[in-house]
Amino acid sequence: MRLVVGHRDALPVEAPLKVALLTKAPTPEGWFGVELEAPGYARADVTFDIVRPTDSKALSETNVEWSFAGIWAVTHAAIISSEGDTLAYGPIEGPRPFAGSIAFTPGRLELRC
Repeated sequence: MRLVVGHRDALPVEAPLKVALLTKAPTPEGWFGVELEAPGYARADVTFDIVRPTDSKALSETNVEWSFAGIWAVTHAAIISSEGDTLAYGPIEGPRPFAGSIAFTPGRLELRC
């Protein structure tokens, strides 16, 4: 499972950041999409390494995992600031729909800055 997100503006990659799962994409202006409302789901904490000047990417350093009841058509994920702002979003690459869990191991969440 992999997620590549692009930022809308200058993107701080310092903590605290959260990852939200979406069942509908945000608009290009960044208006928030439809967040998953499954029993047991909550936004997950994530940290990123520094943005590398050679490829303008930052990779996740944490394991991000959700467990929830039911089968859900999660299509996108978003990086959310501590203030609740959508900083970046992108489509989830991998099989869908998801039944019971979604996980991203370190390095599988990628910010393109």
